[in-house]
Amino acid sequence: MTLPIRTFCAAWALLAVLLCLLPGPALAASLVMDGSMDSRIAYTLTYTVQGADAARMLSLSVVEPKPYATLTTHQDVLGFSLGFDPRPDAQTRSTDKRGNTILTATWNSAPARITLTYTLNAATRTVLQEIRSTAPFPPDRPPLDVRVYVQPSVQVQSESREIRLLADKITAGARTSWEAVRLCVGWIVDNIRYVGDSKTYDALSTLAVRTGNCQNFSHLAAALLRACGLPVRIVNGITLDRPYDVNTTGLVFTSKMALGRHSWIEVWFPDLGWAPFDPQNSLLFVANRYLRCEVGVDNQDTDQDGRLAWIQREAGGPSPRMSEQHAAAFASDQVDLTGQLLDLGSRKLLRQPRIGLLAALPPAQEPGLALQEPASVQPGAKLPEPAALQASSPRPTKAPATQPRPETPSAQTPAQKPVSPPEKPQPVSPDKQSALAAPTPPRTPGVAEPPAKPKPAPFTRPYLAGNLDFPQDLDFTSTRSTQRTGLNTYQSTRTFLVESAQYVTTNLTQYAQVFQLGEPVRLRSAGLALHRYGGAGQLWLELRRDNAGKPGKLLATSDIQDLAALSLQPGYRWVDFSFDRDAPQLPAGDHWLVLGFTGDAVVNWFFTYGKPVGPAYGTRYKSALAKDWSGALSYEFTYRVQGLAQARK
Repeated sequence: MTLPIRTFCAAWALLAVLLCLLPGPALAASLVMDGSMDSRIAYTLTYTVQGADAARMLSLSVVEPKPYATLTTHQDVLGFSLGFDPRPDAQTRSTDKRGNTILTATWNSAPARITLTYTLNAATRTVLQEIRSTAPFPPDRPPLDVRVYVQPSVQVQSESREIRLLADKITAGARTSWEAVRLCVGWIVDNIRYVGDSKTYDALSTLAVRTGNCQNFSHLAAALLRACGLPVRIVNGITLDRPYDVNTTGLVFTSKMALGRHSWIEVWFPDLGWAPFDPQNSLLFVANRYLRCEVGVDNQDTDQDGRLAWIQREAGGPSPRMSEQHAAAFASDQVDLTGQLLDLGSRKLLRQPRIGLLAALPPAQEPGLALQEPASVQPGAKLPEPAALQASSPRPTKAPATQPRPETPSAQTPAQKPVSPPEKPQPVSPDKQSALAAPTPPRTPGVAEPPAKPKPAPFTRPYLAGNLDFPQDLDFTSTRSTQRTGLNTYQSTRTFLVESAQYVTTNLTQYAQVFQLGEPVRLRSAGLALHRYGGAGQLWLELRRDNAGKPGKLLATSDIQDLAALSLQPGYRWVDFSFDRDAPQLPAGDHWLVLGFTGDAVVNWFFTYGKPVGPAYGTRYKSALAKDWSGALSYEFTYRVQGLAQARK
């Protein structure tokens, strides 16, 4: 029997409302995508070694990029070269057991400064269309040449009891290998919180602390899938910070990675071959902003790219120091992507192509989504109460005009125009509200007075919440890990700390970040993790009410910060904006911080991959002249809100 379409839509709407009323985190939509991305890229990585004359012998290794093709992602190498200053005494070329080609340059008597310039010209393409896979689960025994990628390794402890029990639990309902992979990656995205700097990177440690960077996500995903018998290899490469848009009904969804090193995985299917996954955000594809360099069983197995090794001239003496500078230019960039928002069970947003008849499922509504997990706070601060769930807003039926694409600052930034000056809110104070209330009726003789209502508790308890994890004051060009490898021998390897930030003072675009309160709070200040590159002008924050998942009515405006007060030193630092002048009292729920600016300010706002604190659509942007916040961002800005909550009884 086929239900009439009107009955089906009504039933689906009722189900969406009921889901919003259930306790616990709200379900977020998955972004199911169609289309293609086709680009030509000129990428340059410059290694600079300072103090190299502290070594008697020094070598620097890189991995030669190779063309590759998968079902969804392709990379063609159009040109590759290495430039040295000064030229090395020797150069060697070798191939390791994973098939990576390693180029090593050696200086027998190193000068004080060495520069190596790595240049890659590549054509990259991502094609997203319907994919079908019938690979069974549990999987058949893989071919001999991929069996090494089913075995446990130092950082992928797939044989451990904890990993095996969790993998069995997650995949209990899977009938195909694709379903098993989707369930495992979905569990990781929902339960592991991204942090830029991690102390350990192996799968077991990641499972224990539930935080990590791209290495942690990749190792845990590989461990869960290998425990199920699925071959998985770790991929290392470079991501580019060129954003791209996916057009959906009523929403332009913008994704962006940082410019720098990244780790992801490839999973082997007998009917698809090797398929790329990013366990932080995507299934069965990676965007063509990913350049693949090196593969292996884990990241200890893939540490040749950017490895610096030396023999110390004097025991206990100074060591060479190496920095990296990444640069990328797009000779061409054609992106044509559309998407559907579908509720596929994950709490946090995942992106994927269509799998089988997936696109026939009912679409999810564009949400003003509820809090997905507790806000991160500084040590010693009190956690806020969980925020109340709010119903999703109806989806707009008219697609918005194309939004200006968010970009990072360039060396030549034109003079900026101020965004519209903030309107001055005129809130009604609690005293005025009570004065406007109906007068108390006269007392009737012989009738007992009703008991007095208890007075509300005063706002005296310190309150701190937000997305607080970011590496403060860090110079991202010189983040390296150094180990002693023998008597007077050392090596320095690359790390995956990247400068994930958005240029937020362009005169074309304005940015907003939601924050969620689990209880009423008298707001004192809001802080952003910012870095000033240059320019002059002023910054302020607008506090706005939530309007169906977007910034709404203006509630208050912060004090103004002069840009000259922000440091030009490398790194990101908290910049606090005071609301003490108005000290607005906010109810529990969603509220928005909107960054305002004037002059020719060039400022970056640090962001975190995924949504560690807030809802999937809680980071917005729009043209400074537009009224509708119809652009959503895949990441979450780093922010904190401070104030006073009511004293506990």
